[in-house]
Amino acid sequence: MRQGYVWSEDHAEYFFDFAKQYCRHSKGKWRGKPIILLPWQREVFGEIFGWIRKGTHIRRYRTAYIQTAKKNGKSTLGAVVGNYLFVHDDEPGAEVYSVATKRDQAAIVHDEAVRMFRQSDGLLRPIPGEKQVELNKTTKQLTWPYNDSIYKALASESKGIEGLNVSGLIVDELHRWEDRSFWDALIYGSVSRENPLTLIVTTAGVYDPKGICFEVYQKAKDILSGKKVDVRFYGFIAEPPPGVDVYDPDIFCDPKIHEAANPSYGVTIDPDEIMEAAQSAKDKPSELSAFLRYRLNVWVEKMNALFDMAAWERCRGDYTEDDLIGRPCWGGLDLSSHADLTAFMLLFPPMEEEGDDGKWRVLTRAWTPQEAVRQRAEERGKYGEWSRDGHLFVTPGNRIDLRAVMKQIIQDCERFDLTGGIATDPWRFDYLPSQYEALRNGQDEEFDKYPDVGDLPTHFWKFQQTARFYSEPLKRLEAMIAEGKIEHDGNPVLEWCLGNSIPDTDGKDNIVLSKKKSRDKIDCAVALAMAVAMSMTRSGEEEPTEYRGDGLIMI
Repeated sequence: MRQGYVWSEDHAEYFFDFAKQYCRHSKGKWRGKPIILLPWQREVFGEIFGWIRKGTHIRRYRTAYIQTAKKNGKSTLGAVVGNYLFVHDDEPGAEVYSVATKRDQAAIVHDEAVRMFRQSDGLLRPIPGEKQVELNKTTKQLTWPYNDSIYKALASESKGIEGLNVSGLIVDELHRWEDRSFWDALIYGSVSRENPLTLIVTTAGVYDPKGICFEVYQKAKDILSGKKVDVRFYGFIAEPPPGVDVYDPDIFCDPKIHEAANPSYGVTIDPDEIMEAAQSAKDKPSELSAFLRYRLNVWVEKMNALFDMAAWERCRGDYTEDDLIGRPCWGGLDLSSHADLTAFMLLFPPMEEEGDDGKWRVLTRAWTPQEAVRQRAEERGKYGEWSRDGHLFVTPGNRIDLRAVMKQIIQDCERFDLTGGIATDPWRFDYLPSQYEALRNGQDEEFDKYPDVGDLPTHFWKFQQTARFYSEPLKRLEAMIAEGKIEHDGNPVLEWCLGNSIPDTDGKDNIVLSKKKSRDKIDCAVALAMAVAMSMTRSGEEEPTEYRGDGLIMI
């Protein structure tokens, strides 16, 4: 017993028998066959209908939230529950509504319910000898005159919502809902009922912490984990286990992950079909977001990853830094100070010489503070591994030492032909001259290694961080990767940043990488895009600021 509620197997079996005896599948190979609940469905709906207040027929749960991937029978289950609440719940004057934000969406569950009535005399005439249920195609409404009950499809544009006296709600695809006033009107429309039930059946949507569905989802998660207690709320969520990286192809192509998100796996979900979809998403990143949402029931960001990482893997080349010594190149510098990465990317164009394969090549320089390595170790990150392998430079403390960054740039200016210039974001741009002067004037002992550097043989250009300036370089980089016109040396930090990159738009088809929306750090991708911009225009803005090492010069 839980706060006055007891488990009644009879009540659970009554619902199971109703589904089997009166409800029929209406589509596909199952058409005409009785609805026999699968084990997971018996568990879920046994909980919803089996727990009652001791000595009564009042259900424990007033709200039930069910979130699974597509094609697990949510609409069919919603229709069964709607029909049950309409004619078999002993509720005088029952008002049951299949609801959604759009009428056509609301009609999906309701139309399924209507098809069940058409296939079942027991549903059409619940009590022999009494009036049968009436169907109205125009109003999308079922009416049972015997009990003055109705079952209707309802959308946010419907009139008279404020006056509803709801006994049952079947809420379809809540992740699409944005109209909170409609939601509130429905929820508070059942306050006068003694035994109401709101059943929410949905798939994961686009992540919005303030969205209605994500709020309900989070509540369900908190209750399932024990963080919160609400004895009137039931939650069932089929999703990949916590902690797994669902963006990792080895994870989202794993049949165990497919089964975790699809409780009807092997019955209504074809394992081969979902594996084919996973492989397609692996090869086409543009499909990954939809696959994660619809097939794995994962909340996703608004945009897919910009770069095709399978194509990026195919772009891996066989060259070393020594192969590029003396060659012309452009640079992109993305600065930071705390736990972020600082990235300096070098982009080398193809050489007009015999034997050159016409491909661009890149070199990656990335830095992070020691504190970030420690934190990433606790989060099972790979910063430590990358630093040990020489792919990531680590500076002491909790801030990146920009002197180390400048020293590396000076070294690279000596080894490569960087006269094309380095694009950098305006943040901390003014720091570069003073840092360079400090090094050049011998204020750092290690700088003595470079006594003949003189003026830095390159230009720094301010690159404005807007879609206007990023769009064409990003599109060009995306095309270079997709067409195999660029080579890389397998640096895992760069690969990680590219895979994390989520684009945003400015409403004019211009794109920019969004640090807010992206999955994790993207600094190397940002720096590479700036280097591409330099290769295209030599400048990131119409009136750039140039720094030669001997002062700031406005051009």
